[in-house]
Amino acid sequence: MRKRIVKPEITILIILLLMLASIPCCLNEPKPKNDQEVIDNTYGEWDSTTTIEQRQTEVEEINIKALAWADTLDVDPIQLSKEMGIKGKKKFVELLDIYLCLYQTTDDPLKKEEYKQKVEELVMVTKDKRYHDLNNIDDTQFRQNSTSYLRAWYIINEFGINTSYYVEEIERVLPRINSHLPGRGINQKLAFVFYYHKLGYPIDYTMEDLFNSSVIRSQMEILNLSELDVYFITHEIFFLNDDNKINILTSDDFEYLTKTLVYQVNKTIAEENVDLLAELIMIMTYLNFKEMDEYYDALNFIKGRQNKNGSFGYYEDARRYYHEIGSKIDVDIYLYLHTTEVTLRALNEAVFN
Repeated sequence: MRKRIVKPEITILIILLLMLASIPCCLNEPKPKNDQEVIDNTYGEWDSTTTIEQRQTEVEEINIKALAWADTLDVDPIQLSKEMGIKGKKKFVELLDIYLCLYQTTDDPLKKEEYKQKVEELVMVTKDKRYHDLNNIDDTQFRQNSTSYLRAWYIINEFGINTSYYVEEIERVLPRINSHLPGRGINQKLAFVFYYHKLGYPIDYTMEDLFNSSVIRSQMEILNLSELDVYFITHEIFFLNDDNKINILTSDDFEYLTKTLVYQVNKTIAEENVDLLAELIMIMTYLNFKEMDEYYDALNFIKGRQNKNGSFGYYEDARRYYHEIGSKIDVDIYLYLHTTEVTLRALNEAVFN
């Protein structure tokens, strides 16, 4: 058999073609955004000598930058579910909750009106029949969206906006929600109890009974808590606080929470997990743990992690990943929005409440 001889000029041509073929991919690859760099913190750290006026001034500036970023997002719950395959109502609620937090923590009537007007614009999408689709989606999607569906109603109602049309839609889907309740987790059931109380609907659960099966009441070994377990702990406190049931916590619960929070705050700061740390700060505020050293440590860490574009968190690796697999997911909405929401709530509740 004769050997096939490859001429040098042909080999060079092949190499050049291969190099040229790779150029568009490289040119299209998303580069780390400069606005994802953390803002230089010119205020320094807070301690017991920092005045409330200084803290409020700094948080006001943080709010302004964050709102400017949030206003660039197109958080249409219908389109997000349809085009990106993500929990559209959950993302919608995260944006609404930013405005609710600022509305609840300011005494300035002009700002309150500004936030209410923005929410009135955002919730126009809830007048679209396609938004009220819980009776028409599969069980997986239903489980993913039903809690957020009720929270969206709650937020709109908290602004004093007419929600009669929304309540009519809730009542149409109520039988399906009720049939799903037995299979929900504890923190989800706690959420439904709270929303049902707000709506004035009867429910076969109480906060007290549900809390007996909580992560907190079970006294899980602190060193063995997964990140998900810690999120469960934060949400268990969220809904006790919202429903004015913090008083059901026992001295044993408080002792367990104190030890858990000391460990988890230090661990979460070391891991630079802004999202979880913000939620830990929130429950420390609700539990009145403001004198703990870890409370200041956590606040100082998150307030110094705002990005130049106003958001919080760092998810550029995820942005590159979704680009590489050809996903349409908008990482600003999918990941940055939640972290920005909980961080703003943590800071504003700590300083203005």
